[in-house]
Amino acid sequence: MKKSILFLAVVALLFGCDNNKQNNKPEPKQEAFNVETYEVMGDRLYSTKGEGEDTYEVRGSFGCEIDIPVTENQVLLDSICYWIASNFGSVYDGDPRDLKAMVNHYKNYSLDPGLDEDPEGFDMRYTIKMLEATDHYVTYCFERFFEANSSPRANSEKTYQTFDRNTGKRFTREMVKADENLEQLVMNELMEQYFSEWNDEALTEILYFDPEDPEESGFPLPQFNEPWIQDGYLYFGYGTQEIAQYCAGQPQCCLPYDTMKPFLTEEGQAFFE
Repeated sequence: MKKSILFLAVVALLFGCDNNKQNNKPEPKQEAFNVETYEVMGDRLYSTKGEGEDTYEVRGSFGCEIDIPVTENQVLLDSICYWIASNFGSVYDGDPRDLKAMVNHYKNYSLDPGLDEDPEGFDMRYTIKMLEATDHYVTYCFERFFEANSSPRANSEKTYQTFDRNTGKRFTREMVKADENLEQLVMNELMEQYFSEWNDEALTEILYFDPEDPEESGFPLPQFNEPWIQDGYLYFGYGTQEIAQYCAGQPQCCLPYDTMKPFLTEEGQAFFE
């Protein structure tokens, strides 16, 4: 009998040790994430116009500064590179993951004399920056700027995207449970964070909705840009002329996660937790 008790005690001890080993197993190591900043500049003289003191050169210029993702996580790398490529357009038919080759291709394409982007010259700039990398997500911003010498104003636009740090999945508006309450929250924050310095008369002129009666005027959540995450906040950003006139730029606002949590699907919450 004593031998039986001793045997059971030894078995229990071994089993407990084995469980301890399993419980103390190290967490899988997350792939490191970094960026390599790459810059390309170029310009081309198209023609010389005028005579005497009125002589001037017609030039086109191109510039791009890009944060190239550096990681062994292939799905994350692919997701970021394909998103960047989609923002450039469809002119490049090489491997989108070769971002240096793609940027140089667009430089040569943009400065091709046969394109004649603008008969009086132009300045084209791209800035693609990694804004934040946490254990849960990576957020990028793609900014494009174009100014034609023959035009009175430049065209500038920013697009943002958040990627799951492990799976590369993009955060999308489908992860937000939109309803009238959220629309009201976003509108209130827009008026406080973005439009607070505009007076009532100016707002009446530039806004495409009525802040006093948003339901009647059909205030929308952003339809052209995906929400993005930065510093623990969820951002909503509108395109140029989506909810206001051109002079208003690209209105945006942010809401803290604690406020946004009830409006997020489980998939959306996973980007924060």
